[in-house]
Amino acid sequence: MKKFTNSLLLLILLLSFEVTRQDCAFTVDPDGKPQVAKDKDAKPQIHKYSAPFICDKIYTGATCCNDYQNNQMASNFLQIDATFGSIGNGCDNCASNLKRFWCTYTCDPNQSDFVVIGPKPIVVPNPIDEGATTLTVQDVSILVDSQTVCDVWSSCNLTPYATQVSAMKTPAGFLSFQGANAVTQAAQSIRVNYTSDASKNPLTLHNITKCNAPQPKVNKDPAKAQPWYPDAWGFNISQNCSCNNCADACTLAVFTPLPVMQGFDYLVVGLFYGFLLVFTIGCWFFRRRRQMKKDQESQQQLEQQEQQEQQYEPLHAEGAQENQQNE
Repeated sequence: MKKFTNSLLLLILLLSFEVTRQDCAFTVDPDGKPQVAKDKDAKPQIHKYSAPFICDKIYTGATCCNDYQNNQMASNFLQIDATFGSIGNGCDNCASNLKRFWCTYTCDPNQSDFVVIGPKPIVVPNPIDEGATTLTVQDVSILVDSQTVCDVWSSCNLTPYATQVSAMKTPAGFLSFQGANAVTQAAQSIRVNYTSDASKNPLTLHNITKCNAPQPKVNKDPAKAQPWYPDAWGFNISQNCSCNNCADACTLAVFTPLPVMQGFDYLVVGLFYGFLLVFTIGCWFFRRRRQMKKDQESQQQLEQQEQQEQQYEPLHAEGAQENQQNE
């Protein structure tokens, strides 16, 4: 009887936990303002959307994102295309990874595992007017798998937008920068934390698309070619990423240094240095010969001076004797 009672109590505790568990952390009201998910919004639902569900290839069942959030994401994803995608000379695979990340953040049925909402809204400077005014936003903390952050950043770090913003030059700064920008796009101030401990249930993306992944070809008929092709996650890819915005897309030849003697013409170089050697030796002999000639002329002048001195010595001697006699 006691064993049955304990089992019954355990079952009641499990059921009560299931009832009180809040799978969804936040929702968005008709005014576009985020709210803490309560009552029915705390559980994933099959929502009705006024526009095509933007994350339909990722989630097909109950989700934590309502119609207002879906419309908000559709607008934000256009900005991602313009900044990180090929429209902004970036990489469409990078844009796809970012969209998938924000779909998971917003719609995952286990959202509360990695998203924590602060007890009350916070006031932050408005980045649009450089802090001249303030915004009241939802305080959000998100826990992300470290490898996920690195893989997403690796697919985006060479896009023009990422290279122009110093805050996005590291994996951690990359997502933190976007979380900070959410104050104007989603009325949320998102602090991003990282962990490699899977037991903490961080936001994790598997099979992240590398930036050098080839463009999907869903229609092989050239006559029916489309300018955009959906990838495995349902996001449009217009063209392959290039070496300009994806390091992995650069071929090996691009980074292979040329041989030191590449283009070296041995015959021309040999003739040049041979001529230079002959010219140098010729100059040396010419200067040597001219110096020897000068030395000979100097020697002849000395000999002539000695001869003249010898001729005048008897005269000097006679003059000296006459001077002595006169004295």
